[in-house]
Formats: sequence, C-alpha cells, structure tokens
Amino acid sequence: HAIKGGAANLGARRLASVCGELERMGLAGKLTGAAPLIDEARVEFEKVCIVLAREQQGSAS
Repeated sequence: HAIKGGAANLGARRLASVCGELERMGLAGKLTGAAPLIDEARVEFEKVCIVLAREQQGSAS
C-alpha cells in the first residue's frame, strides 16, 4: 500500500498500478500469479530509481 501511494505521488503510474493489483490480490487471499507481478514491480521500481537519480544529479549541477 505504501509503495503504491508513493509511486502515485511521484507520477510512477505503472508501478502504482502493479502494486495496486498486488494489494488487491493479497486482500483477496489469491496470490496465484503474483510472482510475475512482483518481478514487474521490481523492474518498474528500478526504472523509477534511475529517473530519480538523474533528476537529483540534474538539480545538483
């Protein structure tokens, strides 16, 4: 839930969406198929980290 909200606040819509789907699956107790979504969330998280690092470097210049 926290990652979904943080991602949404940053404009990382795909990460927020994937985290939301994982959250819904968890609340429903239906985790079949969660592994690929976790992998996708990890990839999206890495993309967000790269963008944030670039932004930080740009603002430091």
